Amino acid sequence: MTIRQYKTAFSFYNKLVILLVSLIFVMLLTSCNDNHKQALETNRAASIFPEYYGSTLPPNIAPLNFIIKEPGSKFRVEISGENGKPIIISQSSPKIKIPINDWHELLDANTGRTINIDILSFADKKWNKYNSIKHKISTYLIDPVLVYRIVNATYLKWNKMGIFQRDLTSFEETSIIENNSTDGGCVNCHTFSRNNPSKMAMHFRIVHPGTMIWNNGKLTKTNTKTDETMSAGIYPAWHPAAIHIAFSTGKISPHLTTRSNKPVDVADKASGLFVYNTEKNTITTSAEISTNRRESMPEWSANGKYLYFTSAPEALKGDDESLMHNRYSLMRIAYDQIAEKLGKAEMVINADTIEKVFRCQPLRPTENL
Repeated sequence: MTIRQYKTAFSFYNKLVILLVSLIFVMLLTSCNDNHKQALETNRAASIFPEYYGSTLPPNIAPLNFIIKEPGSKFRVEISGENGKPIIISQSSPKIKIPINDWHELLDANTGRTINIDILSFADKKWNKYNSIKHKISTYLIDPVLVYRIVNATYLKWNKMGIFQRDLTSFEETSIIENNSTDGGCVNCHTFSRNNPSKMAMHFRIVHPGTMIWNNGKLTKTNTKTDETMSAGIYPAWHPAAIHIAFSTGKISPHLTTRSNKPVDVADKASGLFVYNTEKNTITTSAEISTNRRESMPEWSANGKYLYFTSAPEALKGDDESLMHNRYSLMRIAYDQIAEKLGKAEMVINADTIEKVFRCQPLRPTENL
């Protein structure tokens, strides 16, 4: 009986030892394959979304979170700079969320320098290392707030929309106004005077129509439609002196298409320009900017002496010719702010001459223009 117990015990411990040795062997083998320091160089950048490659970043920008578009069961991201504590993220998910406090500390420590983002992925029992992504950290801070409109992507359900703002140093988003407070009407074309939140204009359409103007703590609503204008103001641009606003006026509408990459366009069937005085509640225009051509997209020169705008021939053939990407030239007209007088319109860039289309000016022209 004693011998049998000994044999049984010996057999049990023998099997236990074999099992432990096997587990240790497997662990050693796995650890060898799982050593990211032995990663194979791919000699290319990792595919990520959004495509944050070689950017110049403001030191106060929120973390550039991204998704790694590479196969793998594990991922490792190392964010480092010349100064500061590196950020190390090791996880099974390809969705990289960078700790916001660590990110800001690292950027603050490397202002005027460069940070590196090293990405590794574990696939096919091996680690793969990709080329470092380098970002230069600017010494200039970004304006902390961005204001934008959120509307349904189908362009058809516009009864739920709003004007929102986001803190660009974080991910905090708050609403300025949502149209559930205006009986579902359209809110659009918001604009600030030189990014000054104390001076803002915004349109309401369909329901309770009019233009709201927030001017140094005073809120007013006006209807810029007159007997001489085709419509109320559409696309706005504040004059640098922050008293006048240039508006386009006209007949624009969504134009649905069958293109998969651009299901909707804007039809500009007729348009012109006028200048609105926010203090006197008056409108000024001229035959020079209210012609049979389609004048739109106003923008002031930096010194306020010229009003720039796009101009296209009269649309005579329906929607196909009225689409806003067709044959726009860049023009300007002199403006005397004190006298509120417009000069003679002149061509700056002729679309027919260069055989290209000028759509709109994204930046305010310099003093020399």
